[in-house]
Amino acid sequence: MAERHGALLVALEHRFYGKSINPDGLETENLRDLSSQQALADLAAFHHYISQRFSLSYKNTWISFGGSYA
Repeated sequence: MAERHGALLVALEHRFYGKSINPDGLETENLRDLSSQQALADLAAFHHYISQRFSLSYKNTWISFGGSYA
């Protein structure tokens, strides 16, 4: 579908999940960045990086989806 619409398809994994486990371990002191606020900050940084890397403008539409915290 992405190819048909000329879209760029990228994936971002939430830190501390899947292969994005902290190499220092999962002790409490290493989990200070495990929060919904940090996840949003990570998404903003990712958006900025991808926009620069692929010369995207503010006119490009982004669609984001994922699981829930429920």
